[in-house]
Amino acid sequence: MAMAGEPEPAPREEPAPFLGAFLTETRILYPLKVDAWEALGEHRFELAELGASVRYQDPASEDRWMDAYFYPAGMLPPERLRKDVQQTVDEISGLAGRADGYERIAMGALKPVSVTLGKGRDKRSLEAYSVSMQLQRKGKSYHSAMVMLVSDMYYIKTRMTVAEDQLRQERVRSLLEKSTVELVRALRVSNTGRCWNPAPIVAATAPLATGKPDLVGSANVGGVVSVLAYADRIEALDPKSPQARVLQLMAGTATGRIGPGCVPAEDMNPAVPEGMRELRFEYSAPKEDTDGNSPRLRGRRTGVG
Repeated sequence: MAMAGEPEPAPREEPAPFLGAFLTETRILYPLKVDAWEALGEHRFELAELGASVRYQDPASEDRWMDAYFYPAGMLPPERLRKDVQQTVDEISGLAGRADGYERIAMGALKPVSVTLGKGRDKRSLEAYSVSMQLQRKGKSYHSAMVMLVSDMYYIKTRMTVAEDQLRQERVRSLLEKSTVELVRALRVSNTGRCWNPAPIVAATAPLATGKPDLVGSANVGGVVSVLAYADRIEALDPKSPQARVLQLMAGTATGRIGPGCVPAEDMNPAVPEGMRELRFEYSAPKEDTDGNSPRLRGRRTGVG
């Protein structure tokens, strides 16, 4: 409590719930064909935060398929993905010996995989991990593999399982890695919510000073500094110029005001391109006694994972 004459302390601002506030809607466009795989169908889980899965099948081998899972992750700190992959591996291992599962599960070591997206200045690499598995069910042996990564604040997990006599173990993993890379390159993920919070563009007068220590970036037009970006504002000689808009997006991404894959709500309804299909998720505000997460998301989350 403040003493007489002292100002009351500002109330502590609680972090926004991850689902229902930081993320309110997600649109995923996925390809109907990935390499030789063709989309066979999709499954939405009962809880929205558990996402959905898509099954791809090889038309030349009806008993060979790849499952892709999509569910929200947030902005993960370093090493979080590896820990989540390891926990997923441990969960799969724990299924061994169950009456409705596999009699035996042997897991290989995690293998780092790099997924390169874009070209030129837009080129970036995503961290990913793959793992091989040997399974036995009802006396029959299988080779299996899993790949897991995060793109645009969504976990993407793929699984492939074939009979042991169909493909060698390493071939299963390499095939899944290649197909997963092609899948991720084709995906289009758009998110709305508080993850889209760019700094406002405000009008400024020339000349603009570039020597301030909190400057995030600047843009020139005809050799004259026309836009300055700070964490809390974008100063522009012409607030409607394309340079101001571009710097607003670049600064928002650099300062965390714009999350990966986040767009304004008005950009969420473009036409679905030929050869693609849409998955859409809407997240409601959480109940008072929850934080908007399910056990699948492993703990309380805000925009920073």
